[in-house]
Amino acid sequence: MRTTLDIPERLISDLLKVLKLSKKNEAVRIAIDDFVRRKKRENLLNLKGGIDIEDMSKKIREAERDESHC
Repeated sequence: MRTTLDIPERLISDLLKVLKLSKKNEAVRIAIDDFVRRKKRENLLNLKGGIDIEDMSKKIREAERDESHC
């Protein structure tokens, strides 16, 4: 999608340096993709404690141990 944005030159320049790129389109795409990924992760982490999930790892290990003895 073609979009016109007014981004400060200093910000674009810093972005290109940090990413070691020369193409603005690629740098902006990478920056937006990274931002969205981080926000999604942050939103998932904010759910911590909001959902009750029973830790079944001990029971699974015991069942696997029992199966290996058969």
